[in-house]
Order: sequence, then structure tokens, then C-alpha cells
Amino acid sequence: MKAYLFDIDGTLTFSRQKMDSNHTMHFLTWMSHKHVYLVTGSDIDKTRQQVPHSILRKCDGIFSSMGNVLHIEDEIIYKNEFTLRDDIKNSLDDVLATTSCPRDCIATKHYELRPGMINFSICGRDVTKKQRKKYNEWDNENKERADIVEWFNNVYKKAGVEACLGGEISIDIQPIGKDKRQSVEYLIDNGYSEFTFFGDRAAPGGNDWGVCEYILEHDIGSYYSVNNPNETLAILNSLD
Repeated sequence: MKAYLFDIDGTLTFSRQKMDSNHTMHFLTWMSHKHVYLVTGSDIDKTRQQVPHSILRKCDGIFSSMGNVLHIEDEIIYKNEFTLRDDIKNSLDDVLATTSCPRDCIATKHYELRPGMINFSICGRDVTKKQRKKYNEWDNENKERADIVEWFNNVYKKAGVEACLGGEISIDIQPIGKDKRQSVEYLIDNGYSEFTFFGDRAAPGGNDWGVCEYILEHDIGSYYSVNNPNETLAILNSLD
């Protein structure tokens, strides 16, 4: 039995945007007679804001918060918890205090607790769209988040905690192994044997890499690294 797995931000939608109505129509048609799961770093509330109910209803399940929660219909099948250690929080506070990010990009909500993980943002989850865009462009040039991820993993992986690049402005932090690969592990235990995954952070250091790495290591399918929802739709059309 085969499952198709999809990230949301940057894959089915533009970052923190609602799914395009034309994409929704085509995706609904494509989903027919297929087993489809969403696998996102966002929480379930953000997922419901971005993805139309018509698609959510047709999905076989939704893995949110890096796979740390599974919803099937409106039922929570499992939910992991995670508490950020004080010493790690203090180190991240030091990072915030020393960032060279333009000050006009910075808001106030730097930590977002989600089931099983922490979403950390230098500029803040509560930035405006203009600030988000400016920070993302600055970060693409200066690689601040990539440097933070590398530093964090060098220091804290030995303590069983890892970081990876999130969407446009954030870093996802969770216990090692408690990333999106959890979705595949769960589905294997429930009868699936082949997988195709789509994600825009499908490279080492990105928050989609865990599931891609697991698929490769176990030779149980394939993945597509995409840049935006238009590319995802084009690949889906080519598969049919």
C-alpha cells in the first residue's frame, strides 16, 4: 500500500498563505483513489487556516508539529510532549541578544511551543508580511539560521536535541528522531510499504530532511524537493 506525503508551507501553499483556489481544485482531483497525508511543522490550527476543509476532509491523516501529533478526521491518534531545557533556552536568548538581523525586522514572539517541539524565530512569529519578507531575504544572503542550526547541533545533539531549518523565518527544535520521519514510521506500522514525499526543505539541515532520509535509508520510495506550490502541481500533473 502506497502513501503520498505533503509538506504544506512552500509545498502546497506559499508560506503562511491560504492554498490557491486553482491549486485546490486540481489537488482534489488528483487525490482521488490515493492515500494522502499532510506532514507539516506547523500546528493543526495553522494547517486548518491554510488548507481548505475540502482537502483536509479527503486526507487520510494530518501529521502536524513535525509529526509529533497525528489527527485522523477530528480525532487525535497520538500527541508527543517536549519541554525546552533552561540551559538551552538561555543559549537561544543569547543568540537573540547578539543577532545582526536588521532591527526593523524584529518583533516579539521568538518562541512558539508546539506539541513535541519548539519553533524558534530570530525575527519573531508575529512579524508583518513585509518584515517576514525582509528577514527572509536578509537571511538567504547572510545564512544566519543555517549557522544557528549548525551551532545548535554541534552543542546539543549529544544531549538528544536537534535543530533544523523551518519555513521562511524559523528553526524547529525537537528531540532527535522526533521529526517528520515519525510519519513514515507510524504508517509502516499501519500497513504502508511505499511512500512519495513532497517538501521544500528536503535537504540536509531542512525540516523535511528527516522523512526524506528515512525513505532513502530504508529504500521505501522517493521524494521531490520543490520550490513552491506551482512546482508541486506541475510534478503531480506529470505523474498522472
